[in-house]
Amino acid sequence: TTMRPMSNRVARGMGLAVGLLLAALLVLDNRMPRGTGTLGADVVFAVTPTGELAITPSGPFLSATQLRPGPEAHAPSGTLEAFNQSPVSLQVHLRGLPSLLDIDEALWVSVESDGRQLFRGPVGDLRNWTSQFLTLASGEKATLTVRTWLPPSAPKGWEGRVATVDLEFRSDVVGA
Repeated sequence: TTMRPMSNRVARGMGLAVGLLLAALLVLDNRMPRGTGTLGADVVFAVTPTGELAITPSGPFLSATQLRPGPEAHAPSGTLEAFNQSPVSLQVHLRGLPSLLDIDEALWVSVESDGRQLFRGPVGDLRNWTSQFLTLASGEKATLTVRTWLPPSAPKGWEGRVATVDLEFRSDVVGA
């Protein structure tokens, strides 16, 4: 009868050891992956409609998170539709006002409409009205594609930044 309690103790000890080993393996398997040690940049592009133009969607239309330097080909993008609701033809210029100066040279932006480039360059250069413009006849629509990225040569200062870029539109009557 003394053999039986000894074998129970050994079995319990073995069961405890196996259980602890399985728990340790489960914890190791479900660990958070190790980070790179560098925070990416987060940027949100938003737009407010004007009186002459109906812009859809209104508000935020592009959210790019954890941006790191990389090729333009992988740039996040968003689309807008501009509709001339005035009775006259309009030349439409745009600009972007970033909330931070830290990203002016690092963050790049491209704005195209139907394959035509309206702007491409650092977001700091977009603080001024674009020299390129859209011409929209009364009742005409245009689709704009906005892309943003950090080029491989991006200067430091973007790490961990969270910014918004307010995209604004200015309409001038054609021929005025």
